[in-house]
Amino acid sequence: MAKKAAVKKQEKPVEQKTETPRSVLDNDLAKRAIHALYQYKESQSSNDLLESTSYLFGSITVKTLKSKSRSLKPSVISVKSSPFPSDIEVCLIVQDDKAKFEKTLKEEDLKNVKVYTLKELNDSYKRYEAKRKLAASFDVFLVDRRCATFIPKLFGKTFADRNKIPRPVALDRKTWVHNVKRALSSITFTDNNGPVKSFKFGHLGMSEEEAFENFAQALPSIISKIAGGEKNIQEVGLRMDDSVILPIYNSLPTN
Repeated sequence: MAKKAAVKKQEKPVEQKTETPRSVLDNDLAKRAIHALYQYKESQSSNDLLESTSYLFGSITVKTLKSKSRSLKPSVISVKSSPFPSDIEVCLIVQDDKAKFEKTLKEEDLKNVKVYTLKELNDSYKRYEAKRKLAASFDVFLVDRRCATFIPKLFGKTFADRNKIPRPVALDRKTWVHNVKRALSSITFTDNNGPVKSFKFGHLGMSEEEAFENFAQALPSIISKIAGGEKNIQEVGLRMDDSVILPIYNSLPTN
């Protein structure tokens, strides 16, 4: 009887083990970092009734700069809780018709919004010291998008260093009041020239849970706006005003 041909048993290929990449957002670390910032603020608080509002910032460090694909247009990201307290002082910069804007804002009970024309600011705040005082006088600056291109020359580094670059708002529409309100209840992110990107996502007057929700909601959108996306992120951290950055993510080294 013919012998059956021996069938050579094939060895299974060795499976390549791949590590699942870590998520940029570690919920537990983010919550612990926010809690630490709240505790730090509480330990440093004073009885000074004029104590200024403390804001929470996200910090993103990129691996490489890709300026050719970078957009300077601010991104507006809607979040559940406004990143600003209800009693903030707002400066609204318009082209003209100052009286019209003031009248409507008063009718809408937006008394904390003060209106300036671009010419007024240009005439009165040319010197560095005057610009510094102006930056300290308001929590938020909004500008008619039609004259937003004049802002970098007018405000420059004085405002950039304080994270108070005016946010462009569509004031040339019938819904301009709604646009102002939306700007004050959203997070704005602008991809700057440097390796470290910063965005304001809350303040210490809100609960820790509200602060975390804002951060968790905004982070993916902001990362998608950065050239190279998540693969280009080296570090993510949290800070309060000028405090030390608490890192919550660091990119693992690649082989």
